[in-house]
Amino acid sequence: MSPFTVLVAADLFGEKHNLEMKFPRIPTLADLETTLVGTYDAEMGHLRPADVPAYAKFRLNRLQVYDDVLRRWSDLSSVGQLRDGIQLYAFQKEAPWHTEVQQAIPPPRPYLSAASAAAANAVASAANAAAVAAQANATAAATAAAVAGAAGQPL
Repeated sequence: MSPFTVLVAADLFGEKHNLEMKFPRIPTLADLETTLVGTYDAEMGHLRPADVPAYAKFRLNRLQVYDDVLRRWSDLSSVGQLRDGIQLYAFQKEAPWHTEVQQAIPPPRPYLSAASAAAANAVASAANAAAVAAQANATAAATAAAVAGAAGQPL
């Protein structure tokens, strides 16, 4: 059986995010809420600005579902409203560090767990280090060539 995918958008620190969440089957509303709160709470930890306290957590106020037929949002109240690939929007409770901002919802992206994010960062860091080393080698070679070319020339 293929996983059941739910797209959940939310506002974090003035920016919209849209995360793809996979479940082994259609989740209960309680499982969906628990997963999305944990996921977005972790996402907040990765994106937290310096002026937002560490105790600031994602606090779900309500969930809405987009109805493609009616072309409007409505409150999610039943698992019967869920289907594979459905777009949801998670509204947070108001807080000093959070206000909803009206923006377009971006395309969904897979959620990177802390371990996956760390691995992606390590790969990016290694690629960056390799690029820096290549640039340093090119600079050293150019300097050596310039010194060799200048040898024997009057000052």
